Amino acid sequence: MSGLVRADRSTEIRLILAEQPAPLEGALEAQLEQGRQLAALRDACTGCDRTLTGGFAELNGHLERVGRLVRELADKR
Repeated sequence: MSGLVRADRSTEIRLILAEQPAPLEGALEAQLEQGRQLAALRDACTGCDRTLTGGFAELNGHLERVGRLVRELADKR
């Protein structure tokens, strides 16, 4: 009996959406907008990751240079 009720309800929902597609179209548009926002956020995160990776590489280079300068000063003493 529950399967029959579910089938009737499903048919009823399909008929409502066929007659009034606006709620479904609105929901789909909202999902598309969320997808666009997530893609933009992903791109921003990727950009931040590149910036951080580059920054850490630059910092490591500076630390190596400081280490060399400290060793040079220690050797001169």
